This record gives sequence, structure tokens and C-alpha cells, in this order.
Amino acid sequence: MRNYQVYWRYVMRARKKGVTPTRMSTILKRQAVPRCGSDYTPSILATPQEAPSISHACTLNSSKLGREVHCLSLPETAAALLALYDPAVVDLHEQRMLAPWPTPHPLFGFPGMHQVQLPPIRGMIEVAERLGYLKMLPRVRIENPDVPGSSDVQVFPYIGDLLLFRRRVNDDGLYCINWSIKDQEIAFRVRTVRQPGKQRPSRDSLPDMLPRHEMEEAYYRDAGTRARISTPNARVLKFAARRSHA
Repeated sequence: MRNYQVYWRYVMRARKKGVTPTRMSTILKRQAVPRCGSDYTPSILATPQEAPSISHACTLNSSKLGREVHCLSLPETAAALLALYDPAVVDLHEQRMLAPWPTPHPLFGFPGMHQVQLPPIRGMIEVAERLGYLKMLPRVRIENPDVPGSSDVQVFPYIGDLLLFRRRVNDDGLYCINWSIKDQEIAFRVRTVRQPGKQRPSRDSLPDMLPRHEMEEAYYRDAGTRARISTPNARVLKFAARRSHA
């Protein structure tokens, strides 16, 4: 029996998005204490109000997870479908917040992992400072309800693509893989949105990875979690497109 069903697909333009206090509040309500299984709620939902301005976002109704999986692009949908087919994958967290501050390991509180010693995540602020990217972190000004007229500047969290929870060989515990998805390999090395009239630099002059992805890799590596980047091939994308119209 299939463990998923694609029941809707959006091609949308969002009305409420960006680095705003309201959006940060929504993310923290959903992700400050991440839950697992059917109780998990992604930071961003595949709805017209929340998805990126132009996206092929869709929801996958997964009986394996007992909830909807919210994907924000066709490559991400393809990767999520492959993950759901993997018998070793026991859970999947899409659009998971990369916490600016120290936070427990993703497996903390996961069923069967209560007695396991897990290294914590140090947080994106510590990672950015260590790599020299602290000034690059997005920030948002939050009003202080205790002091009228005052506000605090806080780091706005980045959001990851897919975090897989897989069972080890011989059923010997669980481990995580952070899976970053793009439609092209070059998108991990240069921003896809270009300024009008400005040419894209040559491939040879590009860095190995954009700071955003370098920080995400270090963020999970600190906790012993593998990080992978991927660009689904044409056959996989065609498969996802067919399923998204099912």
C-alpha cells in the first residue's frame, strides 16, 4: 500500500512572508519545541499565505507519518517522495527551523532515544561567529511588551529543507541526515535571484558553497548529524510532477 497521496498542488504567490516579527512568532510557536511523528508542524506551510512568492509547493498526505508533508518546490517534493519510500526512514521533518541559539539534538525526546547520550546543537549564532558570517544572519526588531516604546533586535532563523530520521542497519538505533535540495548544483554556490543587468559569475570563480549552506552544514555537523546536498535528476523530477497531479 502506498504510504502517501498527493491531494493538492499549489502554484502560488504568497501574501504574508519575509523577515517579520509576526512570521518569527509563528515559527517559534511551531518549532521552539519540535515534536515528532504526526505531531510535527513545519515552520512554513504549503499555503498561499506562507509559501515563497513563486513556488511549486504541494502537500503530501503521508499515512507513514500520519500527517501532511509540506514541500515548497518540485525538487523538494521529489526528494520527500523518495524519503517516504525508504523503509529505513521512520520520520521526516520538512521546513525545520535552524535555531539561532543552543538546542537539543534532533533525536532528543524521540521514542526509544531517551537513554542515549546525544550532543546538542550549538545554534546558528555560534556557528556564524565561528565561521566569520555573523553579520550575514537575518535580523528582526521585536517590540518589548514590558517596556513600551522599546524593542530588541533578534536573529531570524533560517529554515532547512528535509531532515530525515533513519533506522540503522540491524535496527541498531536511529540517526539523522539533513538533506538540502536545489534544482541545480550551481544554486548551492550562487544565489539564484540575480540583479537586473548583472551577469552571473563564471562557475570557476564561484565558492564551493554559499555561506548560508556552509553554516547549515556546520550547524548539524556539530551534533554529529550528516549533511547532504542534492539536485534530483530529470527522471525523478518527472516522477514527482506526475504524482503532484495525481
